[in-house]
Formats: sequence, C-alpha cells, structure tokens
Amino acid sequence: LEARGMGALWILDYGHPDHGGSVPRTAEDIVAFGRFAGAAAAHFKGRNVQYEIWNEPDIEHFWPPAPNAAKYGALLRETLAAIHKTDPAAKVVSGGVSRFDLKFLRKAIDQNLAAQLTAIGVHPYPKSAPEMILPELANLREWARSSFGEHVEIWSTEWGYSSTNASEFL
Repeated sequence: LEARGMGALWILDYGHPDHGGSVPRTAEDIVAFGRFAGAAAAHFKGRNVQYEIWNEPDIEHFWPPAPNAAKYGALLRETLAAIHKTDPAAKVVSGGVSRFDLKFLRKAIDQNLAAQLTAIGVHPYPKSAPEMILPELANLREWARSSFGEHVEIWSTEWGYSSTNASEFL
C-alpha cells in the first residue's frame, strides 16, 4: 500500500477470548480492548492507517445479544483515548452503523466523544438506486453538523448491493 501511496482502514473489532470473547462487556475487557487498539496505533504510527472502532455495533449479529449504544459509547471512548495517547494525529471513525441508524448514534456519541472522532461511519447498503440514500445522508450530516460542528465527517466505510435480491435492481 505504501509503495502505491495508499492507506488502510483497519476495523478493530470482535474481541478476544482472553478478554470476554466477542463484545467487551466489563470495564476490564473494555480497558483490554483499548490496550489492543493502542498497540495497533503504536505499530502503525506514521503510516497511512485509519481506524474504525467495531463493525455495525447497532445490530445484534455484531453486538450480541442486543445492541447497546451506551456500552458501545464506553468502548469507543476508551479506544479513542488509547489510540490518541499513542498517536494524537490518528484518524479514527466510529463503527459503521447498519444503514443510517441515527437513533443509535444519538445515544452512543456525545459532544466530548465527537471531539475526538475524525468521522462517523455508516454502511448504507441501499436496497434500491444509490441516490435513494441522499435524504438519510442529509439528515445524518445535519445532525452531526448541528450537534458537533463542521469537523466530524461522514464516511461510508462499507457499501454494496446484495446479489441475493438482485431482481430489485432490474
């Protein structure tokens, strides 16, 4: 990647068996996850690497048994602090939420947390034409701008169209 002038977006997620398994739930597990993130930031400091904290924390499949915006916010807060302690210039995006889950984001991200974020991540996965996401994207951008100012960007960190329902696009 470096030889081609490119960077990487590392998704830090899914936990470790020695620290609670899947989702870090206890304070100890959250701190351990923060140490992991800090170690990753130390290893990649000075290279074109950005970090996404978790994957779709707003859906049960990736945050079992049920999504919890407050717990995700605690994990994000600890992880941001650990990354920025090691690399203050690191670019960090919140875990991409499934589609545009503004209800979840409002509960998970507050003013202090947003001040440390580079971007809010989304995984739009539109079921129809790409332009159909524009109203939801505009709502998210307006919420982020009015709540946190101009510095927080919106990043689509995952995008696709399912081949299982391809007839919807014909």
